[in-house]
Amino acid sequence: CLTCKYNDFTTFDIDFIKNEFENNSVFVINIDWTKYQPQVLQFMQKFGRSGLPFYVLFSKKYPDGVVLPEIVDAYDIQSLIEQ
Repeated sequence: CLTCKYNDFTTFDIDFIKNEFENNSVFVINIDWTKYQPQVLQFMQKFGRSGLPFYVLFSKKYPDGVVLPEIVDAYDIQSLIEQ
């Protein structure tokens, strides 16, 4: 989707964020939504979402996950990682 591509271009594919992920042991899991999988929809619905883009961050501070906005900002991601 266009929003996903925008997020990749402005946030996830920039070296700054890639380094933050690597330096802080952040693992990104991408789900292929081109093939419908009910388990994926059930997972998203647990967070009140049913469409893409969908980003959720799990950490010691957020063991149950925190949902990120549909349009993400590199500095917001950095701030969450540092917390």
